[in-house]
Amino acid sequence: MTTVRATLRRRADLATVVTDLANAKGWRWQDRLNDAGAASFVLAGDDPDLALIEPSDFVVIEVDGTAVFTMVVRELERVALDPGEEAAQLTTVTGLSSVAVLDEVLVYGIRPLWCWPVEDDRLFSWPAFDYDDSAWPRPAVLARWDDPTYWAEGSVVGAPPAPTDFPDPDGTWMWADSGTWQYAPAGTCYFRGVFDVPAAYNKVGIYFAADDIGHIYFDGQRIGDNTWSLDNWRTYNETIEVTPGLHVIGVEATNAYDPASDASGDHNPGGVLCTVYGLGAGGERAEVLLRSDAQWVVLPYPDPPPGMTPGEVIGHCVREAQARGGLAGVTLSFSDDVDSDGTAWPLLGDVSTKIGYDLLTFVKELANTYIDFAMAPGSLTLHAWVHDGRGTNTGVALHPATDPTDPASGNLRVLKYNRVL
Repeated sequence: MTTVRATLRRRADLATVVTDLANAKGWRWQDRLNDAGAASFVLAGDDPDLALIEPSDFVVIEVDGTAVFTMVVRELERVALDPGEEAAQLTTVTGLSSVAVLDEVLVYGIRPLWCWPVEDDRLFSWPAFDYDDSAWPRPAVLARWDDPTYWAEGSVVGAPPAPTDFPDPDGTWMWADSGTWQYAPAGTCYFRGVFDVPAAYNKVGIYFAADDIGHIYFDGQRIGDNTWSLDNWRTYNETIEVTPGLHVIGVEATNAYDPASDASGDHNPGGVLCTVYGLGAGGERAEVLLRSDAQWVVLPYPDPPPGMTPGEVIGHCVREAQARGGLAGVTLSFSDDVDSDGTAWPLLGDVSTKIGYDLLTFVKELANTYIDFAMAPGSLTLHAWVHDGRGTNTGVALHPATDPTDPASGNLRVLKYNRVL
């Protein structure tokens, strides 16, 4: 005979049973993959267990001793007066599955709300401040920014001159160490430079150029572009409001293919030029905080482009929420590299969500394309899998009754399948 047991637990101590809900009736629960399922049960209005139930308590439902659903109590609907008198004076307790705890925390941005560029979306990708670039190598410093040999010697006729509007006299061009001041393979490299803003500055001035095409990011937000060509040899510049502390510049730079020069390996340099100044109260350039040099890191010619895995993205959000005091007790059964079954995560491109969204909404967004997720019954362990790759197929023998008059003579008694769309 199948037995159902339900126990009330406190979130702070999920392993300890507060009370058995032995008198509860009308149990209903529906677990859902990639969403918060729902559950409910009914207690008599005078049941002493009602006084023990607090908002956000957990109710663990077990079938034959195995936890099958964990409910977060969200609402108690009490009928205090009814023509049916005591028999109808009932309290219905409703709630969601334990994965709903993710909707109690929000996705925060990296930058304060008052800073420009306004961070409407939280980006999870290689230019983001919290991206792990520890394995990226250092770039090579090629030449001083106005070195005439970089532009003229061995170059094709009509090559663009050095920029005339770059303000840093000590600025230098950099590229991956596979390149020289004369030649670099065609393709795209990714650069990251971290710098510290002293408390004396609330604005920085950024000056940037790329040979041939570059996109520049500040703390993960794309702020501008620069293309080097015969009719465009000016630098990109921008003023950014900042807070004191560490910030990151990201650059995606592409050295275009030159049929004549690349065939001979003669002269087709690639380069990134960047200097960041702290700006004084009047907007004057006061101090160099960052310049393109060997202190940056570079990922040369990657295939595929850099990004984060779904495990990294969720991990960032959970750890940040826990640092703010939320999601107490939540653990992850997956890592940055593999899912809950040990399958390698795919590498994603730019993943973002609206700042202020709750974490459950964001994880459901990821589930539209990249993942499946669920919270383990009876615990606060969050599982996540590569989309449509959850678990493994195993063979199960289901034997019908061998005696039509005795259904128990087989192990297939009832088989139901309910698909929720």
